[in-house]
Amino acid sequence: MASSIRKHRKGPFFPIAAGPTQGTVTLHRSLEDPAISSTGENSWQSELYTIRQETTEDLEVEMRTLDWILEQASVSEIHFATIDVEGQEWAVLQGLDLKRWKPRVLLVEDNSRGLDSKVRNYLQAQDYLCFHHSGVNDWYAHRDDKDLVHLSSLTRMQAWRLWRQLRHAIKGCLPSFLKSMLRKLKIAGE
Repeated sequence: MASSIRKHRKGPFFPIAAGPTQGTVTLHRSLEDPAISSTGENSWQSELYTIRQETTEDLEVEMRTLDWILEQASVSEIHFATIDVEGQEWAVLQGLDLKRWKPRVLLVEDNSRGLDSKVRNYLQAQDYLCFHHSGVNDWYAHRDDKDLVHLSSLTRMQAWRLWRQLRHAIKGCLPSFLKSMLRKLKIAGE
């Protein structure tokens, strides 16, 4: 995909993986859809590969922190950053000094749909709060940015997360509940 990106993008381009440290990492390259390739293994990514019947090949690639990449690109200020790295968002964030760069808005993909709180907890510890949700993306801003982070959006986000957790719990219980109800109906019908 690197040659296509170079053709269509004008800014600095680094054909490397972003991560928590400098070094190398294994990229699980999806052969059917390279856009969902990932450097990590987690249940959400595995489920996606299974559902889509993806096959992968493993490649060793160079890995650098976002801090290093931003320095090499001579970036001095970040207004908006998006991190969509197929389940490795937390690892990538480990290589970004939020106190140094102070992005106004961080858009972070969450394929767990609110069930995995690692990224959210990490960003909250860095004083970034989720103020909006769209699809599988969470929008974060620094808690001092009153234009973006206000009580009603935070309340809405907490309600959405609770709903997702409740829905997930119900889905996990529903099959056994239905079996139980069917057994009771069968007994009552005899």
